[in-house]
Amino acid sequence: MSNEKIMKNLSKAVFDDFDWITNFFPLNGQVYVSDSNFDNEINLLCEIDKKVLLEEVKIKKPWNRYFLAHPRPKRLNAISASQTDLRICLASPDFVQNIFMFDFSYFVTFVHKDKDITTTHTNRYNGKFELMYQMVGFENHIAISTLINKEIIYLKDNQTRITKRYNFINNTSEELNYKIKKIVESKDGLVVLTDEFEVFTTDKQLENWKIYDDSIFEKQISVFSEEAFLMSDNENGKTYCCFLNESKSRKEIVGKYFYRLESFDRELIIGKPLINRFGEINYYQAPWFIY
Repeated sequence: MSNEKIMKNLSKAVFDDFDWITNFFPLNGQVYVSDSNFDNEINLLCEIDKKVLLEEVKIKKPWNRYFLAHPRPKRLNAISASQTDLRICLASPDFVQNIFMFDFSYFVTFVHKDKDITTTHTNRYNGKFELMYQMVGFENHIAISTLINKEIIYLKDNQTRITKRYNFINNTSEELNYKIKKIVESKDGLVVLTDEFEVFTTDKQLENWKIYDDSIFEKQISVFSEEAFLMSDNENGKTYCCFLNESKSRKEIVGKYFYRLESFDRELIIGKPLINRFGEINYYQAPWFIY
């Protein structure tokens, strides 16, 4: 097991009552969180201002904290729900898989499960999260990137696992012969995590690929800055800041693997741990906040 050591000058905060959060998304100065679970009758997408979240996380007080309390009293209690800083944006019987923005609209991807059959669809909402329409051509695809160059989103076919590039400006799509888990943007290009857990750097057209890490152990990546990205490695149970230089240098941030990982303007890292303190796999642990 790792010693969970944090890099010097960084701090962490973990609030056990917030283990209901299954996913989180940084977007346009807000942090969106979801309680999505296929066992839920209703799944929520909620938002909190990033500045409020960062201020609350830095308060050294682990008890009686309600800023990320579930907003529905039935999940925790009426007191915590009444004091939460979260605002409910959407409620759906389907699993909330992703959210991104284009042209002041929100695009939310949902996963629908009917017995053993799983399908996905993406809805477009206005700035008040009022439904506009369901996206044509996004059926049974999931978004694997945020908006690139303010016009491109990369999608993944749920069945073939093949990647598709969709251009919002001219409303066209192009199928690419790649199988990709996640794409994050850097100053000069993209960082790609493949289905085989290899990490590549490439230009923004996905044409000139260079290997960054060729180990095939489970990993997760996240944007961090123009010159670096985050990589969490399950094999050694560590998370690194990886620099986009010739030497491919990296610095260990924390001795912990996160199967969900996001960074917010270099001010806050949020990670969802996979392995608990007993060395067991547990997908329902409280997220870590590193700042």
